[in-house]
Amino acid sequence: MKKYFLVSILLLLGTMLGTATAQTITGKVTDPSRQPIDGATVVLQTPDSIFVEATITNADGTFLLNHQPARYRLLFQHLLYEPQEKEGTGTDAGTFTLQPKDYALQEVVVQGERPLVTVEGSRLTYDMPQLTSQRLVTNAYEALKQLPGVIEQNDVLTLAGAGGVSLLLNGRPSSMTYEQLVTLLKGIPASRVEKAEVMYSAPPQYHVRGAAINLVLKGYKPGEGGLQGEVNGEYKQQKEAGGNGGVTLAYTSPKIDLDFIYNLQSNYTRGYIDFIARHTVKEQVYDVNQVTDNEGRSLTHTLRAGGTYKFDKDNSLNLSYTTQFSPDKTGDSHSNGNISESFNHSQAHHQMHNAALYYTSGFGFQAGADYTYFTSTDTQTSSTEVRKR
Repeated sequence: MKKYFLVSILLLLGTMLGTATAQTITGKVTDPSRQPIDGATVVLQTPDSIFVEATITNADGTFLLNHQPARYRLLFQHLLYEPQEKEGTGTDAGTFTLQPKDYALQEVVVQGERPLVTVEGSRLTYDMPQLTSQRLVTNAYEALKQLPGVIEQNDVLTLAGAGGVSLLLNGRPSSMTYEQLVTLLKGIPASRVEKAEVMYSAPPQYHVRGAAINLVLKGYKPGEGGLQGEVNGEYKQQKEAGGNGGVTLAYTSPKIDLDFIYNLQSNYTRGYIDFIARHTVKEQVYDVNQVTDNEGRSLTHTLRAGGTYKFDKDNSLNLSYTTQFSPDKTGDSHSNGNISESFNHSQAHHQMHNAALYYTSGFGFQAGADYTYFTSTDTQTSSTEVRKR
């Protein structure tokens, strides 16, 4: 009886080990010359884009995933290579070849013990000072666009394999709109960002659904406390000058962190359309020629003041206030041709105020409130004269 019991246990253990082995996925990532790629991020999803697991390739380019859905999708990302995705089945995913990006970045060789990206549960955490050290980026939004797999389409950030993505600041969602949050990020210098957490499926504590990117600003570190400041600016020359500039102040200490950000953005836009067509009506040909010229100007002020009081290393209270206002946003459109002549002038005044208060405890409890007030005053004047034929 004891022998039978022992044999049963051995068979059960053998079955469990065999199952565990069968549930893994292995593969290798190389460049076009078949050299292994070290530090490539491999994300495992189901075919319907549900996040399962993530890992990083070893020095020999190999990777190991501890889950194996019946069918799965693999996403490959690296700073120096174009992202790639592949669907597959089975335990052996094979060898994948990543194509280098168009630009050469031989100078982006980070030597040290800190990895550029680490996997923490469902989060891919990127060391932003390392990521942007050799890049010409001036603000937090431009730093976000340097993350592997992040693409900007029509002024909206998307994440490869996930589509739309929510933006978080210091782990907290905001009641501000996406556009208002982007404007704020464009006013934060890239040097203030410590790390970025990329999540294909955000955990419940972030209070957002789907994919999210959490930007964490720098706080107090031993030996780096005190008052710090930065002045930044950017100049753009189109038909008329534009750009942005601002000032940042930060004070960090073991008990309290304070930050102040002011940014001014000057935007000038222009569009030109020359429409030429020939229409036939009742066997008669009509030439249509219409030229439309659009211009827009705006000044946007962004101000943020925030502070964190640390009761101890695990308990803290954070208060922040953000305001954005565009006092004189104008747009002019003039259309002239053999069909009609029209003119449209628009003027707008936008103002937003946001206040947020959050308490974080050491045992996982978080409580807070976020309030946004927005006003907009818009006026338009237009006139149209139809040409007689």
